[in-house]
Amino acid sequence: MTYSIDFRKQVLRSIKDSMTIREAAHFYQISTSTIHSWTQTLEPKTTRNKAPTKIPNEALLKDVEQYPDDYMYERAQRLGCSKSGIV
Repeated sequence: MTYSIDFRKQVLRSIKDSMTIREAAHFYQISTSTIHSWTQTLEPKTTRNKAPTKIPNEALLKDVEQYPDDYMYERAQRLGCSKSGIV
């Protein structure tokens, strides 16, 4: 979930005025690590550090033909992805 810039500023303003990070986290019901990351960068991230990967359908079909009874985790290991990348 992405919080608005205004909300982030409000939380940081509360910390600057009188609250500790722990008190603000409890009051606003967010984690302390979230607040710490906001002190580093206020703007939400819009990009990923890792490019998304997609398994070609042909490779997946070929793997299913060769190993029809394998589990998804075995297939994922061979194709170099996670189990959820197979679905």
